[in-house]
Amino acid sequence: LRVVQIPMPPLRERREDIPLLIEHFIDLYNQRFGRRVKGMETDAGKQMMSYAWPGNIRELQHAVEHAFVMCRGDVIGLKHLPPALQGPAPSLPAGAGDGEAKDEVSRIVAALRKAGWNKSQAARSLVMSGLTIYRKMEELGIEDEVETS
Repeated sequence: LRVVQIPMPPLRERREDIPLLIEHFIDLYNQRFGRRVKGMETDAGKQMMSYAWPGNIRELQHAVEHAFVMCRGDVIGLKHLPPALQGPAPSLPAGAGDGEAKDEVSRIVAALRKAGWNKSQAARSLVMSGLTIYRKMEELGIEDEVETS
């Protein structure tokens, strides 16, 4: 058995793929749950396009699934998106270099503080897995805040 690795640029560098992936995931969940969601409202789509997607396609898939479950109608709106995507989008500009890491650190630390440093809760709010938040914390040098009394 041979494994072939195919290098792929991060989703934030392939923004043109986001609408196609969203459409694919909506079709997938329509089949899986026997629903007829047609697509996304313009604001929700813009928010999805401007988001940084540090978790890449898996994070996008989880965000669409969350929105799909929250939506009771046939069009996904901004209010159906995960909380991390409902406010101003913490976007990462292409080619920002060190700025990308700083933005991601800020976003993760803000979620951790809001969750009282509960990593599982923070990961859910960021639409990423618990393992991903631990890995990101290690990669980005984020250490637990120690409360002093």
